[in-house]
Order: sequence, then structure tokens, then C-alpha cells
Amino acid sequence: MTDYKTILALCDGAARVAICGHINPDGDCIGSMLALREILRKRGKDPVCLLNQDQPAPQSYAFLPGYDFCYASQYTATPDLMVVVDGGVRKRLGHSVDVLDRAAQVLVIDHHDGGVDLPGTILCDPRAAACALLIWELAEAAGLAADQRIAEYCYLGLMTDTGRFAYQNTDVRALAAAAAMVKAGASPDRLAAAVYSNTPLSYLELEGRVVKRLVLPAAAGGKVAYSYVRDADLAELGLSQDQTEDLPQLLRSIAGVEVSVLFREQADGHIRGNLRSQDGFDVGAFAKGFGGGGHPGAAGISSKQPLALTMQTVSAALIEAYVQA
Repeated sequence: MTDYKTILALCDGAARVAICGHINPDGDCIGSMLALREILRKRGKDPVCLLNQDQPAPQSYAFLPGYDFCYASQYTATPDLMVVVDGGVRKRLGHSVDVLDRAAQVLVIDHHDGGVDLPGTILCDPRAAACALLIWELAEAAGLAADQRIAEYCYLGLMTDTGRFAYQNTDVRALAAAAAMVKAGASPDRLAAAVYSNTPLSYLELEGRVVKRLVLPAAAGGKVAYSYVRDADLAELGLSQDQTEDLPQLLRSIAGVEVSVLFREQADGHIRGNLRSQDGFDVGAFAKGFGGGGHPGAAGISSKQPLALTMQTVSAALIEAYVQA
């Protein structure tokens, strides 16, 4: 694994730096990008954070200071260094692939166990609860562990990727880092309230629809659950895709359910499947069979098949894998 001093030296040697995450960025991706940008600014750089898709950054995190990005499709510069955070798979970079291909050097900072297919310098630690944890450790190596803004960005990423410190990836390393971030000025109550206590009434209506569509297959003894959200639901309720990022946890929280998957129809017709587990069943390994990936307790897949066919295929395979596990 590449050490943090090597990463800092690589960044220091680059005049122009671009940073991107993965498509459909979540809290960990956003927090990691912004924290890394702040670290590099403190070291005299002026990096730009890129969005892989031509759509605004998630409004769920718009309360963060310095919440500004550039669409990768509109970024015409040739960076000396392209940094990819919270992912190392080419197919999840969207328009940022074009920037990566013309960059002089590439750096990947990731914590997924799905492998990295990008060239360049790689820092990948699947034991880390969040990519933001790695960025925080980079900040510590840079002597910036007392910076409040960096701490808040990293705390956001760690909080969201551990499910408010409730998922299996919440370990001593994660909690110790969270404590250090709080010491540096991150506010747990303010950040949690901004993300989780700002729910529009229409979101509760969407949760109701998900529950009404809930399926608990008898073949799995009620321990596997799945449901779905249509793009039309969001249009009708006035919600955006990024406002549904916490929905998968709804199925996971049902008493007796040990493995769940929420299928979400995208505006382009593609289907995202968000898998969750709380009994030791490795949904990350399962997702790899469908071209996806993630962690043992939380993973995702993507499908170009229609919603009904995707649900039928994935749920059948999931039930079989769970029963045989």
C-alpha cells in the first residue's frame, strides 16, 4: 500500500490537480473530494473537484462550506495529476475518464475491495470504514489534523459510510478518527441534523410506497427483503435521486430482515440495486457476480435491463445465495 508521504510528495510535485469521485456521489465521496481539495489548498495548490455526470452535486450536502464543483465534461485543462477518490473502477468515472486519459499522472485513493483497474499510484485499504478515513489520515500526515473544515468534511464521509456509526465497518480505527475529527472542531450533532433531520414530507410518502411494495420471499424465511422505487415516483413527489440515498437502510431496519436490496430506477432507465446485510452475509461478494461491488455489509449493482426483469433475476440469485450460505 502506498504510504501517505509518497502521496503528499506526488501532490506537491503537480502544478495542476483535478479530483473526482464516482458517479452518483454519496456522502463519503463528496466529503473525501472536498477534504482532499482543502488539504492541497493548504499546501499551495488550487485543485478543482469534478463531477462525472452533467447533473448538480447532491443537495443533501449543499450546507457544506465551499460546495462548488466543475462538470468533468466542461473541464478542458490537462492536469499534471488526476486524483480519483472512493473508487478505482473506470466504468464508474463517467466524463472524468476523458480527463484521466489526458492527465500526466493518476492517483487512486479507495477503500473498496472490488479491485482497481486504473493506472498510476494506488492507495487502497479495504479495512478502512470510509475513504474519508484515509483522507483524514493523509491530513494527519500533512500536519493538518487541527483544521476544522477538513475535519468536518471527513466526519461527514465517515458518518454516512458507517450508517451513523451503526454498520459492521464501525471499528476502533473509525471511532478513534471520529473522536479526533470532533477534537478538531467537527460538530456531530450539527452534521447529523443537516443530513438526517431535514426530511421533506414527500420523502415520507416515498418511504410508504417502498414499504407497500415490500417483498419478503418465503423461500428465505422472511430474512431477505426487497422493494423498488420508480423514477416516476420521484417526479410525482418532487424528489431528486440524491434524496433517496438513505432509503436502502429502511429495508435493512425491518425486524427479522438480514439481507435486503432496494431497486431504484434512474432517469435514463438504468436500475441501481443497493444491497445491505447485517448477519454476516457478504453482499459485496454477491454484487461482484452482477458487475458491481462494495463492502460485506453494503454494496451496489447496476443493470441496463428493465426493472421487473432486474428484480426477478437479482432477487432469485440473492435468495439462492443466502439460503446456501
